[in-house]
Amino acid sequence: MITVKDIYDIAISHMDELGEDGSTSNRNTRDYEHRTPALVTALFPECFLRDSSYQSAIDAANHGGKYRVRPGSQTFDSMDDDVPLDDELCRTVMPYGLAAALLADENPTLAQFFQTRYEELLVLFETIGPRVHQPAEWEPIGDYYGGFYDDPGAMW
Repeated sequence: MITVKDIYDIAISHMDELGEDGSTSNRNTRDYEHRTPALVTALFPECFLRDSSYQSAIDAANHGGKYRVRPGSQTFDSMDDDVPLDDELCRTVMPYGLAAALLADENPTLAQFFQTRYEELLVLFETIGPRVHQPAEWEPIGDYYGGFYDDPGAMW
């Protein structure tokens, strides 16, 4: 399972903040490390909606009931916490959202690029990723206004 640290490592790589030895933990990234668990906590609910476990979590929360409610969110306190989402979602989408949030004050132009890429990937992941649909119910549509729908001689 992917951890908060794994998402952070990819985001730091995107931000070009790797140390000389290729590490993501260095003097320049300490502030980023401290902010990351809270930012991943903020990104989690949005990404959870695109996760393949979304429907099963809803079913478990509602015991298979007809009306669906969204399960509670999750809080991440450390870099070692597991992120219970699809690995592909954690590796491709979340790092861009994290990078955008980390750079919001420091480099707004680059942060906007990462935010745009994050939003594009969310849409793409929803389109070609593990799509989960809520079941729909069918009901007939009544003719409440009257009309000549059944009259073969009616003029349109």
